[in-house]
Amino acid sequence: MRHLCSLMLFSFLCAPPSVAEEGAAETISMPKPVNVSRFIPAGEERTMNFVASLFPDCASRGPIVGRIVKAPAHGALTFVNADSFSNYLATNRLSSCNEKKSTGLNVVYKAEDGYLGDDDADIFLIFPDGTAAEWHYFILVK
Repeated sequence: MRHLCSLMLFSFLCAPPSVAEEGAAETISMPKPVNVSRFIPAGEERTMNFVASLFPDCASRGPIVGRIVKAPAHGALTFVNADSFSNYLATNRLSSCNEKKSTGLNVVYKAEDGYLGDDDADIFLIFPDGTAAEWHYFILVK
């Protein structure tokens, strides 16, 4: 079975966890973290990414669970269920899904009032099929 996932703005493909022979659940490995850089206007709340997990017919595979592994030091990070547009690369067989809204999860950041400078945060995403992704955000508030 092939894993399908979409991450708005970058369209990363999430690799399924490696599992050895039957009954060897302890061999599941953590996904390799993906670095994401974002510029956020001071005083504004912004969606940093939209994440969707879609079937080939563009229907949602189900809800995505987001976990904050490391909270930002100078702001707040939240997850919001939302409908938005995916951003698959043109070479991806799901690129036609970019033309209509899909159900997914927004990753939202807002800096503390008056804060200017850099911030960072780590999140862990669990997809409906049991695969996962880890993202590290580098955030510059201007």
